[in-house]
Amino acid sequence: MPGKKSKQLTMDELIKYNQEVLIPVFENRVNGIDNKLNKMDARLTNMATQLANTASKSELKALENNLNNFKDKTLTSLDTISNKLDKLLTENTMRNSQEDREKKFHKIVVHHLETGSTSREELAEIKELNVL
Repeated sequence: MPGKKSKQLTMDELIKYNQEVLIPVFENRVNGIDNKLNKMDARLTNMATQLANTASKSELKALENNLNNFKDKTLTSLDTISNKLDKLLTENTMRNSQEDREKKFHKIVVHHLETGSTSREELAEIKELNVL
């Protein structure tokens, strides 16, 4: 909105949002797909049983192929969702680590600005933090 300052999102807020909103949404979608798969499997099994007395082998094979294709597509989608979640969690971990190192660095800089000097230990810590 014009004229209003927007609040910058912190890592803690992002993590909290992911845990409270994003991950449950993905889990609900995965559970919903799983439930649909189970219902579809039960219906197709029932249909296959009913068709067994009247359907030819080629018709049953086509039905089986359709079911297998549907399962393959669904499992591929679940793998994609899982990979995306893994990447998000990895990125969050990396961001948290980087943020922690930057906080330590800023603390040393503020101390330097206040005192006008930097100890050898602080210089070694800056080098170890690998922020620059």
